[in-house]
Amino acid sequence: MENIIRLIDKERIILLDCKSKEEVLEKLVDIFVETKIIKEKEYLLGEIQKREKVMSTGIGLGVAVPHARIDCIDDFYMAIAKLEKPIEYGSIDDRPVDLVIMIISPKGSHREYLQILATLVMFIKFKRFREGIDKVKTKDDLYNLFNEINNIFLSK
Repeated sequence: MENIIRLIDKERIILLDCKSKEEVLEKLVDIFVETKIIKEKEYLLGEIQKREKVMSTGIGLGVAVPHARIDCIDDFYMAIAKLEKPIEYGSIDDRPVDLVIMIISPKGSHREYLQILATLVMFIKFKRFREGIDKVKTKDDLYNLFNEINNIFLSK
């Protein structure tokens, strides 16, 4: 299992009141620019949108994991948005989304990306995590929830 908390920084967590998938994706890309992970907003946004055109990254249970592999970084990064109100996302289970976890990774990092995604899916399926998401009121709440669940899985 991947240690997810190493990829999460409180600076890259936001609580949002958005009305569309496009707005959420743009806000998450902005976080990577504001925290100086990437320099070119349009490049990353284009890569994220290209991936969404292939197939929606709404993986079910109210969660989406948009992602892109790009050549201007050498590590994995996550930005997370907890939405005040769920939005239509085109998810595989047709449910609206209220948690969006954007992952960017270096090109050629397919295996590690799949490990991270598998760990996130374990989180999402874990009842305690899903119940915790509904109670999140602050960035700290969300960070602490990820940290708590991460520790539970790492201790198994």
